[in-house]
Amino acid sequence: MDQLPSIAATDRVLLVELGGTSYDVLVPMAASLPMRNLGRLIDSSALVRLRCDAPYNASALWATLETGVGPGVHGILDDYYFDHHRRRIVPSHGRRLPCPTLAESVTAADTQSPARRMIDTPPAAPIWREKPADFEQLADGIARTKAALRHAAGTAEEIDRTSDWRLLEVRFAVFDSLLRRLWNLLGVGEATGGNRQWVAKTREAFQTLDDCLGGLLELASRRGAAVVLVSPFGFGPFREKITATELLCRRNLLHTSTGVARIGYRLSRFRKKGTWRSLGAFRRAKVQPADRETSISPFSLLPVDWRRTRAVSLHGQSAALVYLNTPKRFGNRVLTTATQRRQAAADVVEALRDARHPATDEPLFADAYLAEERFGCDPFERRLPEVIGIPALGFQVRHRLDRNRKLIRRDASLAAVRSGEGLLVIHAPGVGTGQFHRADLADVAPMVLGMLRAVGVAGVRP
Repeated sequence: MDQLPSIAATDRVLLVELGGTSYDVLVPMAASLPMRNLGRLIDSSALVRLRCDAPYNASALWATLETGVGPGVHGILDDYYFDHHRRRIVPSHGRRLPCPTLAESVTAADTQSPARRMIDTPPAAPIWREKPADFEQLADGIARTKAALRHAAGTAEEIDRTSDWRLLEVRFAVFDSLLRRLWNLLGVGEATGGNRQWVAKTREAFQTLDDCLGGLLELASRRGAAVVLVSPFGFGPFREKITATELLCRRNLLHTSTGVARIGYRLSRFRKKGTWRSLGAFRRAKVQPADRETSISPFSLLPVDWRRTRAVSLHGQSAALVYLNTPKRFGNRVLTTATQRRQAAADVVEALRDARHPATDEPLFADAYLAEERFGCDPFERRLPEVIGIPALGFQVRHRLDRNRKLIRRDASLAAVRSGEGLLVIHAPGVGTGQFHRADLADVAPMVLGMLRAVGVAGVRP
């Protein structure tokens, strides 16, 4: 932690969480739009730029915010992870964290006035699954976004009326998916583009956020609560996608199947699609078998020759997450010795570090490292990939095979990618206003717990 202001203890904290609204976007927008509630909060608060550890995946960054520790401890790198015990790729939201969250720490310390949480939209129902094709689709998405924001704020106010609390956590996560598709329509700084009608419609979502924030600020005032507003990450302009699988193929680390094996892969894909269709009946009947809708066999993802392949990338957009084809991981006898595994891992790191853009010759990855060395753990035991590659600014990663064997692919549906800087706004007694500070995302949970120390809340870090 560096340059965070000292904060006096308080009885209650209202924690407002925004997905993806960085300092460079939110502060100018508060000044340029009629967002009087946000402007009033900013003018009376300390402002902090937040740094965070890559990969810049939403699940990983929210986990860091909730626990006060980085991905090397909480183990979340992506929306999914490979469970080698079940040989399935499963969602990270069902994964148990190895350390208590902020809400769990507060509730454990005060069961009479515990932490309360409200999140605007469930992960299974994203509003902005794709970029709107016309203004009608844009208007419909904005209307659904505004409804989600009002629902979250209204539910938070209902919680306040019907129960006591020490920590009230309200998350407006819908902005994450909105900004990935519409970041260029904000009309602030680099985020400019589109006609005025589209820009005005997109900004309506932020004006609704301001209305919701006004109600939450009144709630906090009635309760005498400190207000902490945090966005764990920001956004920057999207450039292109890197096909990690193609990169591994070019370095002879991954080999695709041919002949009869390829036919078997096609059949498994056909069965998988049929399974997805049958699962629609479960969803319509509101039956939710654990992980059944989204767990995937790694053997149906890619037409891989598992007898020769040494490394695979099975999931992930914010980073190249590469697993070694070891007997314990996949049941194949390819990398059977420690020497073979070390050599394969070194070859993957070298491939990522050497990768260059075919047109500009710039490095495609800002960093590539072994999870064992960076996190000081056994990646197999922690269910982490052996090698992690962080793409250069503006790039995302894809793990499907490219039909044309291209390393770089454009995607017109994306406007922005997550970047490593967020925003923290602190409104509490004794905190100076208008000051500029810097801190790490992992500092937020310990800071909030420090504010609640007067009520006996223990620290969140193990």
